[in-house]
Amino acid sequence: MLAPQSVVKVCLILTLVSVSVGTLFGQQSGGGEAPSAVDSSTPQYGV
Repeated sequence: MLAPQSVVKVCLILTLVSVSVGTLFGQQSGGGEAPSAVDSSTPQYGV
């Protein structure tokens, strides 16, 4: 059994890691999604 303090530390570490990874993947996916959104909207304006 883990002590309550260790559980809190693990939760904080997991949250920090998830946030950092989320921001990294969020920026990468955001950079890839932005052009796709523009490409998908350009044909609509063309039509």
